[in-house]
Parts: sequence; C-alpha cells; structure tokens
Amino acid sequence: MFYRQLLLVFAVLSNAVIVRADEPAAYKLADGPFAVQTADDITVQDKERKKELHVKVFYPKGDGPFPVIVFSHGFGAGKDAFGPIGQHWASHGYVSIHPQHADGGSMARLMTPLVERDHYQEVGEQPISAPNLIKAYYESEVRDAVVLMFDQKIEWNDNLKSQFYLDGKPQIVKSGQSHGDSIILKLNSKSVAKTITYLDSAKWSQDNILKGSNGIAALTFCEVAIGNIR
Repeated sequence: MFYRQLLLVFAVLSNAVIVRADEPAAYKLADGPFAVQTADDITVQDKERKKELHVKVFYPKGDGPFPVIVFSHGFGAGKDAFGPIGQHWASHGYVSIHPQHADGGSMARLMTPLVERDHYQEVGEQPISAPNLIKAYYESEVRDAVVLMFDQKIEWNDNLKSQFYLDGKPQIVKSGQSHGDSIILKLNSKSVAKTITYLDSAKWSQDNILKGSNGIAALTFCEVAIGNIR
C-alpha cells in the first residue's frame, strides 16, 4: 500500500504518464533537448513502518507530461551515486526518481575505509573491522563475573544480557559493563560454567547486537572456553 501511494505522489508531482511498449524509443547516447532540474532530497513518510524514505529526483524543465523511471542504486551505493544517469534521462524527457535504500549508506560506510586502506594505504584512527573476542575468563575466584576481552573498544547496553549463554543456558547474566576493550558480565550467581556463547542463531535480533566503538557489529562466538582468573 505504501509504495503504491508513493508512486502516485510522484506521478502527481511530475505530471507523469505511463509509456506504452509500442511507443518509439527516445533514448540516445547524447544528452537530450531538455534542461534538467534536481530535487536533492525529498522525504516521504512511511507511517506504517515509522520510517522515512529519502529520494533524489531529476526532472526535465517543461510542462510535460513526462514518463517516470524509478532507479534502484544497488547494494552499497546511495541515491547520490548515479547522478549522471539521472541527468541524462531527464535531459531526454524522463523524471528519474532515485530512492535511498536503508542498507545502502551503511554498507558504503563500512566499505569505504577498507578501500582506502587496501588501495590507497590510508589508515584511520578507528579500527575498521568487526570486534573479535580474544579470550574469556572469570574475574575472580568467586566466579560470579566473566570478562570478555576483545581486540578493540567495545560498547555495552543492558538489553544485551539475554544474548549470552553459559554452557548453553540462557538468563545467566544479570548485567554488564564495558571497560575499554573488555566487557564484564555480572552473573546471577556463582558459576561453574566452562563455556560461553554469544547469540543463539534462532533467537537473535539485529536490533540487539554487540558493537564496537566504531559502530560495527562484533563477531559471534560459540562455546568459547572460560579461563580462570587472568
């Protein structure tokens, strides 16, 4: 329903018509006769999912009516990534709509530092990889807390306590705290557990995952041995 309404909105805004398959093609390699105008960021409210959809629109200057192209930028890009294509289509009398996919910006943000490092030897201040567990051990002889040490700074929120399993058993962690590259998990009671697991493949949520200070989700781990005091 939402997307039908969205297309209707754009059709009204652009005074668009649908092109029949039997109409002659007007597409050419050279730019067309129309001057091109651009709306850089139109925000459409998706009330059903409580989200915003951002789109960029290239359109010809003129009275129309004009046919509409909805262009999908693909994984890892964004609505601003294919401007020349939108410009070209608009110059030939098309309204070119470029929505911003929710996954596009996040993937580009993750990929850019890797490209800069591997191809241009540029290294930023923050780690650009996913946090990885180095080791787990009991904080003291009391064995009522487990320390998880990672290879970089890690962040914590108490919603994560349900995502850890000691010897495969849930609901063992009472609370947690982050200290630089480590997390201290306070347990409900003394424990004799030998292993710890982060995330159950059947019960996890993307909205509740452990992340590093760089915003990248930590790698999962399964049945990692819990050592004695460091």
